Amino acid sequence: MIEHTDEGSAGVVLNRPSDTQIGEILESWENLAARPDLIFIGGPVGTDAAVCLGEADPGLRPAGWSEVSGAIGLIDLDSDANEVARDLRRLRVFVGYAGWGAGQLEEEIESDGWFITDAFNDDIFSGEPENLFRNVMRRQRGDAALMATFPDDPELN
Repeated sequence: MIEHTDEGSAGVVLNRPSDTQIGEILESWENLAARPDLIFIGGPVGTDAAVCLGEADPGLRPAGWSEVSGAIGLIDLDSDANEVARDLRRLRVFVGYAGWGAGQLEEEIESDGWFITDAFNDDIFSGEPENLFRNVMRRQRGDAALMATFPDDPELN
């Protein structure tokens, strides 16, 4: 989740890498990219724009930075990558984002359409995005942890 207000919410999908290397499109940002250094598919909205999340060094705020939570923030890709690199640990670039209108996400949560879990910075920059859902669910308590053992398509079970 990047933003949540009375007007709506926006976030990015963390586990959908594309086949495109960051260096193919954003060469100056390539050295800061978390592995795999691919562009990720952030969601179906605004697919003509990039969203960049970065993790800053403790207490520092890179140029072009807009805090999301703690050391995680949005990075303006129009900023000078060399200047940003001094204060940034890693980043991930997403094409598009997921968006919800006013009250829509709350309704989906109320109808049990989502698991609400604590986020770890390493989740955003996971080197194994294909295992991210299972890894996050595995660290939950109670019945939610069982989701880590479900097959990708339960109907094929």
